[in-house]
Amino acid sequence: MIAAAVVMPASFYVGGQRWGTVGSRDGLCVMDPLIASMLYWRCVLQDRAVPRAYLAARWPAFSGRS
Repeated sequence: MIAAAVVMPASFYVGGQRWGTVGSRDGLCVMDPLIASMLYWRCVLQDRAVPRAYLAARWPAFSGRS
């Protein structure tokens, strides 16, 4: 979360300074999946789960289906 607290505002600022509103949006859209993937990976390692089993359990939430 410390990385997210540093990287997300920085990407927002840099994107906004360089490309305006579209750059701010793009900076956040690029960095958010990277930060989220690191957090998911930590969850998988902490639970000692197999990544495939973890993703299979999370698939309904990811796909928007019930």
